[in-house]
Amino acid sequence: MKLFGRKNSDQNAVPADLQQYYSSGGSNAGKWILRVGLFVVVLAILVGGGIWLFNKLSDKNSTTATQSTSSQQEAERKAAEDKTKAEDAAKKAAEEAKAAEARKKAADELARKKAAEGTNQGAATPTTGADGVSGSTTSPQSTSTTELPNSGPGAILAGLFAGATAFGTLLHSIFLRRRQTR
Repeated sequence: MKLFGRKNSDQNAVPADLQQYYSSGGSNAGKWILRVGLFVVVLAILVGGGIWLFNKLSDKNSTTATQSTSSQQEAERKAAEDKTKAEDAAKKAAEEAKAAEARKKAADELARKKAAEGTNQGAATPTTGADGVSGSTTSPQSTSTTELPNSGPGAILAGLFAGATAFGTLLHSIFLRRRQTR
């Protein structure tokens, strides 16, 4: 055993339980094939992931035909967005007008009640809310249902991970069986 630069080749100094790990046990071709295969798989995953990451960060992977289609889709999306904004503004203006009309009616009704009771307040005053703030009520803006963009490797990366896991499990079980038969 040559551990830490010592040149002790005496196998008798190694306990009997550990001698099987230090013996060559035949050819090492299977071990080298496994090592080379795993190196290739890991290298392919790293290179593929690096290429994908570079393309996502630099955004230089699209061609001119794709760019023109992309710009057309962007223009269509922008037009649809502008239309949605205009519709929302019109709805908001209509709601504000209805709210102002309702406040005016409520103020008129309050003035009529006070006049009927015999108290004369003079001109009608607009009502305020419970928090002491008068004004129009705002409704929550409508959200458009748009599909989220595909921003990652998704299924490809999951497939590579599952494949590498299955491959590693298979190789581990094969070598475990070989070790147990020796």
